[in-house]
Amino acid sequence: MSLFSLYSGNFSTLDASDLCFSEHHPYEQGFAAHYDQALKPFVELYEAKRLRALSQARARLQWGIPLAVVIALIALYIATAWSPQFGGFLGIAAMGGLGTWIYSSLNSYKADLKSNVFPKILSFFENASYRATCNDRMTSYAESKIVPAFDRENSEDELILTYKGVH
Repeated sequence: MSLFSLYSGNFSTLDASDLCFSEHHPYEQGFAAHYDQALKPFVELYEAKRLRALSQARARLQWGIPLAVVIALIALYIATAWSPQFGGFLGIAAMGGLGTWIYSSLNSYKADLKSNVFPKILSFFENASYRATCNDRMTSYAESKIVPAFDRENSEDELILTYKGVH
């Protein structure tokens, strides 16, 4: 979410009581019942958590903007009066900490969603496993030349399931 949309407070909301899953494709067959049983009870709860996290991040941003100006002025003063390196380091570190503080409620919500809701979605599939973290797996494929050369791997989730007999 951008800083502007967070600051403006224009958050989309949904009415959880109107939600239902409609099956339109053959591969969706049976998921509507799974949705009603395993997921729908959590929709209202997680919508309330999402709006709470957005409101908290917005309030922190509204405090953070004047605080960022003060931090910048202090860092500029230190950089000109004493040490340019320390003033620059202090300014960058303080701004990074401020950004982390502003977005921490949203990051906490996302982590909670990944650890509690995604496994419920995937429980519809047989032999499915999900982890919110993933080990570096590309190095095991690099030796076989299946993947092109790479500098580093960035994997967020690990999802393993069987699809059409392939695991």
